[in-house]
Parts: sequence; structure tokens; C-alpha cells
Amino acid sequence: MILFLGGVATSIPSAAQAQTVVAQSNKQEELKELLSKARTEVDSGDFNGAIDLYQRAAAIEPNNAMIFSGIGYAQAQQKNFRAAVAAYRRAIAIDGNNSDLHYALGFASANLGDNNTARDAYRRAIQLNRNNVNAYLGLGAVLLRQRDFKDAEWAYDQAISLDSRNADAYKLLAMAYLQQGRAKDAIAALQRASRLAPNNSSVLLSLGSALLEQGSTQAGLTTLRQAAQLDRDNPTLQMKIGSILKARNDDQGAMQAYQRAVSIDPNLVQARAAIADMLMDKRDYVGAISAYRRVIELSPNNPNAYYNLGLAFLARNRTTEAIAVFNQARELYKKQGQPEGVRRTEAALKDLR
Repeated sequence: MILFLGGVATSIPSAAQAQTVVAQSNKQEELKELLSKARTEVDSGDFNGAIDLYQRAAAIEPNNAMIFSGIGYAQAQQKNFRAAVAAYRRAIAIDGNNSDLHYALGFASANLGDNNTARDAYRRAIQLNRNNVNAYLGLGAVLLRQRDFKDAEWAYDQAISLDSRNADAYKLLAMAYLQQGRAKDAIAALQRASRLAPNNSSVLLSLGSALLEQGSTQAGLTTLRQAAQLDRDNPTLQMKIGSILKARNDDQGAMQAYQRAVSIDPNLVQARAAIADMLMDKRDYVGAISAYRRVIELSPNNPNAYYNLGLAFLARNRTTEAIAVFNQARELYKKQGQPEGVRRTEAALKDLR
């Protein structure tokens, strides 16, 4: 049927055409709603819920790179980096000139330990956006793993030239210097980082470690204590400080740091084990027995804890108990494919026969 509107002949859309227009409109409304809900799920931390919504959105609009980027982000937040890589690759296949997508692929690949893919992805991100500071930082980190110190320094220098107040860039540059034994240069970079971020305990921890490495013992210890004061509720930081002090033969300081870590997180196995080891070193075998038993309660498949508990029992002439835990240690070492642990434990048992 033809109508004449303003002298122009116009065909009336068929019923099928009208239905198509309505269907497309409905699909777009559904897509908009799905993406809005997915964003809400991400913000609330329900990443699996977000992934389900993004996948439903992708079924409606399969050529939308940002939908697959959303899936990649949600997977990466759950440390499902292999799935994240797959999602980011799909996004890049749709929009290959998006610097952020290549950066995201580099991040996920680096977390998988796929350094070559990560390196190439970061470099592509930089080619597409020379001002992508995070891509330079990511590239530097991967190049450090590959011991390409020269190019790593270049990457960090580029990041600093783009953002001269980026404390992380100076900290990472210092790590490159430290791996080359350039403690003086590392300290200078870390001091710059600490001026930019005076309340960053991680920067102060690295600076304190570097100062100790250089031989500036008092300054290093003072800086470590500043780091601890800034982040009193961080058991991992206390563990790191304890390890550093232990390596410096400051047993009292190390024990205090480990004990602080345990007071913050009573279930921190590494701190419990470190305390038990130090009690053994001090020949406090009764204390060590109690400490190793606590480690085993928290980590029942830890063969080293059973072995060390056996040594503590032996030191107290509790032979029967020592044999029992040595046997447990041996079985765990076998199950975990640790032949050296098996040999060590069997030697201890042989001496008791």
C-alpha cells in the first residue's frame, strides 16, 4: 500500500519490518540493563555474577570489545589469569588498537609467568599510547624478570619522564639497580620515592633493606622501624622485617617482629614456623615443641614441621615421639615429591634404630 505524504510516495513498513525494529530496540534495552547490572556486580565484588551477565551481553553483541574486557577484568580479580588472557585476546581481536586492552593482556600474562607474551603486549600498548605510564611500569617489571636490566631501566625512566611524582616508578627503578648490585643508585632512587610518598611502608621497607645492604646499619634499622610504625597491622610487613633482621643476626629484633606478626594474625604459619626455628636455635626445646605443634595444627601437611618437631623431641630424649613424627614427615615428603627430605628423615630414623 502506498501513501502520499507531502507529495512523496511512501511505503508502509511491513509487519515483519516493524517487528524487527521493535526486537532490535528490545535487545538494546536488554544489553544496556545487563551491562549496568554487571558493573554493579563488579563494584560489589560478585565477579562470578558479573561474568555471567557479561556473557549474556556478549551473546547479544558479540563484537563489543568492552564486554570481553569486562570479563577479563572480573576473571583477573579472582586471579583466574588464564581465563582473563582468553577474554582479553577476544577483546583485542575486535579492537586491536586499544592500548588499555594490550596493557590488560600484559598484566594477566605476567601473572601467569608468560613473560614473553606480557613483554610484547606491554610494548604494543606503548606503541599505541606513548603516555601509558602503567605499560612502562609493567614492561620494566617483566624485563627485570628476564634480567634485561638496560631496557628495564629505560622503561622506568620513561615512566618517570611522564610522571615525575610517581613513587612506584622510582621504587621499581631501585629494584633494577639492586639486582645489578648498584646499592648507591638504588638508595638514591628509594630516597626520592620516600620523599614523594613518605607514608608508603613498602617504599620504606625497600629503602631500609638497601641501606642495610650498603652497610648503613643504623639508618637501615631506623627506616625499617618507620615502616613498621606506618603499617602496624600488616603481618606480612612484620615477617619481612623479621627475616631481614634475622639475616643481620639481630635475633632479638627478629623475634619481636615475628611475634608482632603473630599477634596481628595468629594463624600466620610462616611467622609461627620462624618463631619455632628460633626457639630451636636457642635450645629452648620445650618452647620449640609447643611452637611446632601449633604450626602442624595450622598446616597439617607441612613435612618440615614434623621433621623439626622430631628433632626437638630428640633433644628432650623423647625418642618414641620423635620416631612417630619422623615417620609422618617421611610420608609427607614422599607424597610431595621431596626426595632430599625423605633421605634426611630416613637418616634420622636409622640413627634411632
